[in-house]
Amino acid sequence: MMALRVVLLLFCVSAVRGREHKNSESVVNNITPDYTDDNSTITTEAPLGCVCGIYLFEAKKLTKELPEGDPVISHNISEKFPNTSDGNKSCTKKCLSIIVKHLPNSPTLICSALNRDCYKERAHLFIRNGSDKWIRTNLSGGREYCCKNNLPYKC
Repeated sequence: MMALRVVLLLFCVSAVRGREHKNSESVVNNITPDYTDDNSTITTEAPLGCVCGIYLFEAKKLTKELPEGDPVISHNISEKFPNTSDGNKSCTKKCLSIIVKHLPNSPTLICSALNRDCYKERAHLFIRNGSDKWIRTNLSGGREYCCKNNLPYKC
């Protein structure tokens, strides 16, 4: 169980928490320097990098629309890639290299992270690369996942 938690932590998206300064009129949302004087207000945002997102849905529901809500599993990549077609390919390859390491344990990982039961749904990879919008990679797992009460079972 502890190993599962460690693996799930690897997939969690790290968030940078903002702090509110005493005499500041606004809250700093993402990045705050170690020192600010009382007269300064900083409103910078962290640059978005490569983020991998795994969404689960039935193959029948394949549409051109992007999925709604949060992915079942997401992972922030520390590397930054250009917001171009080549950068998206590099981001996708990096996501795949991480996913491949966890494939043997994927039913347990996905079912434990899923907030609902599912029957014969496939995992689809989406990325965000320097943007807040998900990009469809057209890559999905060959296996179908079946989960009940956050546990995998054979479909």
